[in-house]
Amino acid sequence: MSEAMSHVQTALVGGASRGGVAKEYTSGTKISINDSVADSVTDQLHALVVDVSKIIAVFIVSDQAITLEFNNATTGVPTIVLVANVPYVWDTDSYYTNLLATDIVSLFITNASGSTANFSLDFIIDQTV
Repeated sequence: MSEAMSHVQTALVGGASRGGVAKEYTSGTKISINDSVADSVTDQLHALVVDVSKIIAVFIVSDQAITLEFNNATTGVPTIVLVANVPYVWDTDSYYTNLLATDIVSLFITNASGSTANFSLDFIIDQTV
């Protein structure tokens, strides 16, 4: 069975939308975490193991501002500070380098937003690489 992830990108020029482009990424493996983190929680551990060389696409979003630290709770490699409702999106067609450049062995989440954070993390993984 094939797993898929898609996202729509919309260009804004002068404050006006110029349409969206949908792109789907497909593979046999999808890794997902959907969870909530209570306010004032520091370094909530999530089991997550990913060989970053096999990532086809990643989509991470939270409804509150949270900090994600990969592999280490004190000096995450990398540390990603998510803004509420602004996803981190990367795929093999991106113009920029994936922030997740080191193989992942754990994920620590800190929430100091003032509210419970509901977050979602999805990876599409190429198992043939």
